[in-house]
Amino acid sequence: MTHLQISNGKLSGVSVSSGKTHTADEYILCTGAASPSLLPELSTQLWSKCWTLAHIELTEDEMEHYRDMPVVDNHELGFFFEPDPETRWIKLCNATQGYQYKVAMSPDGITYSVPRYASDHPEDGIPKEAEQSMKRFIAAVMPQFSNRPLLGARICWCTDTADQHFLISRHDKYPELLLGTGDSGHGFKFLPTIGSYIADAFESKPRGVKKEWQMGEREWKKDLTRPGDVVKDLREVGIAT
Repeated sequence: MTHLQISNGKLSGVSVSSGKTHTADEYILCTGAASPSLLPELSTQLWSKCWTLAHIELTEDEMEHYRDMPVVDNHELGFFFEPDPETRWIKLCNATQGYQYKVAMSPDGITYSVPRYASDHPEDGIPKEAEQSMKRFIAAVMPQFSNRPLLGARICWCTDTADQHFLISRHDKYPELLLGTGDSGHGFKFLPTIGSYIADAFESKPRGVKKEWQMGEREWKKDLTRPGDVVKDLREVGIAT
């Protein structure tokens, strides 16, 4: 999807990269961190941020030893997952308040963050400080892997709301549009169920129409689930300079 077509105050279609515009009577927008790019008016309600991830490779014996291990989360340093049985890679992420990329401007002249995707910029990698943070995490929690290289390092984007509640709501100006976004970094664990709530919201069933999920200004507070106090811009840490 490249942009939304608005005609006479109504959402009239969705344009995609092939050049085609898809039309419908109603639309559901589940576009994660790209949501403020498509609808700049959401930039005060959604904050697109990114985090960094990398992997370490295990031997066959290590793979068997760590197979089916639980996710390990150290609030100050990061978290890692069980190894992938095909690649023998353990995925790990360092813990921060995230990064932003404030290069977009709203109609009222306020800059806001939008994604800079690794798929478009594979040369970016991750900030040097994030790499060092991951190595400290490994040394503290998994010292047996301290000398392993970091593989497949890249940036991953999410979209925060002010209070970490989803944004699942009809658009204030375009009632034919249902928003399903604002994962606040917690969306993946809801994959088995979140679709049913969005479907209920689409059909105006009470189960999907929650007061906490509605479009509107919310009070921004610090996310206590993430350590640190500063959200740096990617350009401050050597990306996209």
